[in-house]
Amino acid sequence: MFKFLEKKLIEMQDERILSSIGKENTIALKFRQNLGFKECGYFELSHLIPNRELWLEKLLID
Repeated sequence: MFKFLEKKLIEMQDERILSSIGKENTIALKFRQNLGFKECGYFELSHLIPNRELWLEKLLID
């Protein structure tokens, strides 16, 4: 399913896919890393616990 989405986004000339997960969610992190995502930053959430959201990106262009 993910490969289908990637192919469609490439056809639409999108450059990247962004995803976010809770910093402590190691299972989701491993899953995204296996799909080729790399960490690209954090978003601090002042009103939620845990208060850090990890952002990942997958580049679709070479």
